[in-house]
Amino acid sequence: MSDFFKQEKTKQPQDIKTSILTGTASDAFISILNFHSNTKQDKIIDLTCGKLYSWKDYEGIFTNVTYIDKIDYRYNVVGDYTNLDYDKEFDIIYFDPPYFFDSKFVNCKERNEQYGDNTQTYDELMTLIETSPVFIKRYLKDNGKLILKCQDQFFKEENKYYPLSLYWQNSFIEKGYDLIDLYIYDNRRISPTAYQVKNILNFN
Repeated sequence: MSDFFKQEKTKQPQDIKTSILTGTASDAFISILNFHSNTKQDKIIDLTCGKLYSWKDYEGIFTNVTYIDKIDYRYNVVGDYTNLDYDKEFDIIYFDPPYFFDSKFVNCKERNEQYGDNTQTYDELMTLIETSPVFIKRYLKDNGKLILKCQDQFFKEENKYYPLSLYWQNSFIEKGYDLIDLYIYDNRRISPTAYQVKNILNFN
């Protein structure tokens, strides 16, 4: 594995634009998609669509979207996002990978049904982070854009913080992607001790 897994400092350019997003997760995603798409007819693929939580209330706005998941939800193509039969076909790829790792998530039927069959151990997540830039480049047009959603993780029992968003970011930059901008989605909850901050990275 590459040594970027040990790094905790970002490799992003110093002048990269960073924005804070609030509202619902689907509002945040669609605002980013609207900003980075050229037309509503852009060819888009969602590699891990699940139950379309990111598209809630916005299905049909973009007319050329392919939904992929390992589970058959009846509206998607069933397949393994790491090995699809596409060759530089998409203007925009949306990748909301399984960013949690923990033994309690592995083979968890309830979680798999909600979010797709995409749970893993820490080692499996690290392998996914390292290999994702390669298979995504096969699907993305040369001037296309990738919207990557990722999240850091904190384990209270270990008192350890994992800056997974930086691991993802550094992996794509090392593989030759250009980071366009960074969005931080503040999903703060009522309790001051329980909150999530999700990062959405844009590459081309």
